[in-house]
Amino acid sequence: MCQAENSSADEEKKQQVKKLTSEMVHYHYCSNKIQKVIDFLEPPFLWIGTGEQEYSSELTHTVEVFSEFTGHIPPVKFLMKNMTLFVLPNMYISVPGKCGYPPIPQQE
Repeated sequence: MCQAENSSADEEKKQQVKKLTSEMVHYHYCSNKIQKVIDFLEPPFLWIGTGEQEYSSELTHTVEVFSEFTGHIPPVKFLMKNMTLFVLPNMYISVPGKCGYPPIPQQE
């Protein structure tokens, strides 16, 4: 494979990772579809949450933690302003950053 083809394939993979990350964030924060997030997980992975002690590389433990979120996250409109993507050999690490989430008014 020539350098241009490799670069194109790398760029396509980066875009796929960003899209997947965006979908996972949307399912978690915007629509509270926790099972959809869980369905994305496949070992090996490392989940790092925003809270203290929120991390796991074990599927069973991560599913337990995410299951606790079901029904407890108020719906929000999530505004992902940028995302950092770290590319290592055979690994892509996406980090959603500078996200805003103004609450959606509750229907009465």
